Amino acid sequence: MSRKRAAPWFAQLWLDDVHTPWQPDETQIAEVKGKGRDAREDKFLAVLVAMDAEIGRLIAGLRAAGELDDTLIVFTSDNGPTIGADTPGSAGPYRGRKASLYEGGIRQPLIIRWPGQVRPGSRDSRSVVQAVDLYPTLARIAGATRPAGVDGIDVSAAWRGRVLTKRPDLYTHIARPAAERAFGPHYSIRSGPWKLLMDADGSAVELYDVERDPQEKRDRTATAPQVASRLKAKLSGWIARLPRRPAAAD
Repeated sequence: MSRKRAAPWFAQLWLDDVHTPWQPDETQIAEVKGKGRDAREDKFLAVLVAMDAEIGRLIAGLRAAGELDDTLIVFTSDNGPTIGADTPGSAGPYRGRKASLYEGGIRQPLIIRWPGQVRPGSRDSRSVVQAVDLYPTLARIAGATRPAGVDGIDVSAAWRGRVLTKRPDLYTHIARPAAERAFGPHYSIRSGPWKLLMDADGSAVELYDVERDPQEKRDRTATAPQVASRLKAKLSGWIARLPRRPAAAD
């Protein structure tokens, strides 16, 4: 930031503090010792607090440089909380965790600070956006040319307060051993209010109206067969176009 002060700049920070294994130092663990349910959660809280402090240093540096109010800050994540019984982290009311394509596995925080553009304290719980939208959105804001063939759409209007009412379908795949059935199907499509999950061979189909049933408790495959058939065909077509995975070495 200091090197590029005279020109526009972009920084992308991958903060892995809260990714396993959690490895706080003695000072960090001492600050939270006993505040978790057990020693493992104490470690999680320690690295979480440490990460928050580092973000605070970044914000303080921007403020000291006089650039805080001229900087767009995007804070997000890559998946839901870590899997495992009694593991720290919560997906709230949503079904599933990391390694699952249910909402608890794929919903992510998205916090935007953009002075003069994003109203402080505002919240949008209706627009459907995904990580693939970040590149085209930031490119549009920065005035950069968007390369052809890039997934995602510009969602900056939603950030400015205009709810996104329509978008292209979202396709998702998670590479996971087929034996791990407890985590659900490996592929999904989100189309409007509907979300369909299934495996590559067309089995294990599940259909949910995510707008009315965000906790994915009511499988609608039997009660909305036309929707299920339409989305299954779309998802099957997408799966067929994916690059083939290389064969495992002997």
